[in-house]
Amino acid sequence: MNLSTMGTPTKTEIPTEKVACDLCGADAPKVVYRHGKAPGGKDWTYEDIVASSDRYGVFGEIVRCRSCGLYYASPRIRLDVLIEGYRDSEDAEYLDQSECRSMNAFMSLAVLRRFVPKGRLLEIGCSAGFFLNAARIWFEVHGIELSKWSADFARRRLKVAVDAETLERADYPSDHFDAVALVDVIEHVPSPKTVLKEVARVLKPGGAVYLVTPDMKSLTSRLMGRYWWALRPGHIFYFDAGTLKRTLEAAGFEVVHTSSYGRIFTLGYWYSRLNTYPAVLRVPVGWFVRIFGLETKFTFINTRDSIEVVARKK
Repeated sequence: MNLSTMGTPTKTEIPTEKVACDLCGADAPKVVYRHGKAPGGKDWTYEDIVASSDRYGVFGEIVRCRSCGLYYASPRIRLDVLIEGYRDSEDAEYLDQSECRSMNAFMSLAVLRRFVPKGRLLEIGCSAGFFLNAARIWFEVHGIELSKWSADFARRRLKVAVDAETLERADYPSDHFDAVALVDVIEHVPSPKTVLKEVARVLKPGGAVYLVTPDMKSLTSRLMGRYWWALRPGHIFYFDAGTLKRTLEAAGFEVVHTSSYGRIFTLGYWYSRLNTYPAVLRVPVGWFVRIFGLETKFTFINTRDSIEVVARKK
């Protein structure tokens, strides 16, 4: 499957599967968002799973576990199809904000290094390698990235070691890394609890995992509803501070830091993220950015709808 040549499939052409709650195992879902077209009436395509996609919408149904409160997609894109899609994905647009992505990496590392100042670092879902490139000032770095295109860019252009494989298949030694990072990744994996248990295995005792993920219970997500940017086909789990803490604890971690997470991007990029948002919000912002020629201005924005967490291996 080549994402650059795929047409727009109908929903009946996309293989799906129903799943139980990954956190508590209960099969007691309550529907939060029913499936349908993306906002604006657009059909979903396989290209929508790439990181730079500005098309947000619901695929399948987003449900909430009645037992533990975890939000997740069910039915969701069948696992083998989703993994194949990530392997074949190419995302050249992701590189357009390379300076900003590097700045964001240094902000994340400033938080992580309060708990782990140096050592061996593994990033899961490292994309084109900007976080690893920044981290190697202090760490011996290694990455995992399913996208063959992104992994090749990281290896060839940034000269960082990256395996184009899943964490389980990479089979790293136990007690090997001092830190593991998953930035906007845990919401994509088929079983967060399983992945975090494997992260605990490869971390040294006292090592730390650094995570960033959308916050399903944030004020922004509640106000935006189905227009919220995080509701997208590639996101199959949706956490809040409570369910993320319980998932980490179930994998053998103790949460030592929690905060909201903001990012630096150009104003032109921030405006492009509003493409599927209501016109009453989008039009004034676009007018302001264009009139004053601010498209390339670096701007830090924290909409307080992403969670940043550091947790230590017990």
